[in-house]
Amino acid sequence: MKRKDYEEALDSFKEAIVLDPGNVYAYAGKSETLSWLKKYQEALRSSEQAIKLDANLAYAWTCKGMAWHGIEQYEDALSAFDKALRLDPKFTSAWNGKGVILNALAQHEEALTALDEALRLDPQLALAWNNRGVTLHYLNRYEESLTALDKSIFIDSNIALTWHNKGFALHNLALYGDALSAYTKSLHLDPEFAQTWKNKSDTLKKLGRTEEAEQCHKRAIKLGWEE
Repeated sequence: MKRKDYEEALDSFKEAIVLDPGNVYAYAGKSETLSWLKKYQEALRSSEQAIKLDANLAYAWTCKGMAWHGIEQYEDALSAFDKALRLDPKFTSAWNGKGVILNALAQHEEALTALDEALRLDPQLALAWNNRGVTLHYLNRYEESLTALDKSIFIDSNIALTWHNKGFALHNLALYGDALSAYTKSLHLDPEFAQTWKNKSDTLKKLGRTEEAEQCHKRAIKLGWEE
């Protein structure tokens, strides 16, 4: 999805809440969308409202885990995903989220196990393939990583994060032209992805395109990227 798609979705969830303040799924959906828009404190508040309405909804706890992840409170995020899985052991998004958090905690083998469970339950879950690719990269299994990222893109080619991760994988394999194409696609989907602008700058430097690299670096800083 492009950023404008998330913004439109957010407006829809807000409208749904106005029409029905007791709509737990609207609060949870609002929370998830806010996390994708990197508005994590707002996402956390919305997830807590959803849990207040229904503390047994695995989706609400998963959204809270996503928000905690964005705030970099990884242990809290892991607890939220585990709570979701106790409520619904087959909730694929919670397995996927748990994999992301375990990677953040540098528990990569455990992350791979969680992501494989998500994909066992739903082989078409594009984000889980993306996160499996990231995990395999951490484990220095670069070719397998790229294969997983390509699988994610085959399922859903409109996830900016996956194109970003593919660019990173290709850069590390010294395939700079292909990496540049992947970063460009990622930024088409999300022009405000600061880290992608920085990575694109690094790749342009490798290609000897210094002036363009400097422009991308400046754009990254403007969007909030820090050394």
